[in-house]
Amino acid sequence: IGSLIGGAWISGFGHETAFLLNAASFLASALCIWQLRLPPEASAKRSVVTLRSLAPWRDYTAGLRYMRATPLIFGIGLISVGWATGGGAAQILFSLFGEVVFQRGAAGIGILWASAGVGLVAGAIIAHRIGPRLSHSAFKLTISIAYAIHGGSYVLFALAPALVGPGLALLGGAAEVQDAAADYVTIRL
Repeated sequence: IGSLIGGAWISGFGHETAFLLNAASFLASALCIWQLRLPPEASAKRSVVTLRSLAPWRDYTAGLRYMRATPLIFGIGLISVGWATGGGAAQILFSLFGEVVFQRGAAGIGILWASAGVGLVAGAIIAHRIGPRLSHSAFKLTISIAYAIHGGSYVLFALAPALVGPGLALLGGAAEVQDAAADYVTIRL
């Protein structure tokens, strides 16, 4: 919703006012955080961390060994690498397509991002509903199918001659179910 509102705002009032509103939202967030208070017992227990007690390389290699020994965690890690590779590029392309290819400016970018957000929420709801009923092997199959749908949706999106509304982007966003399903599996562990 924020992307849609932001795109409409920029189209109507310009990007300068959008940056001012964004800055004001950060100030409001800082004010809210400043108001937080810890209970007295929480601040009484502080452990001392020294440079010698930190072992980032040891912790990193232990995590890699655990991933190698646990295929499900290794698979979820690969999903994250896959998303970072393909999904990161898609994020850049959303802005490029909304602004340049579809020539809809900030409003086009807002529509694409809002549609992807709706799809992400839909994917999380689907994963939450079907999650408790699926076996481990059915989860793996569901994630694989969702990945194929997701990739195919991006191909269709790239071939679209015009921004036909949120429907096409929603198709790609709805396939975000694989991400939500992977998160759900991880939480169940």
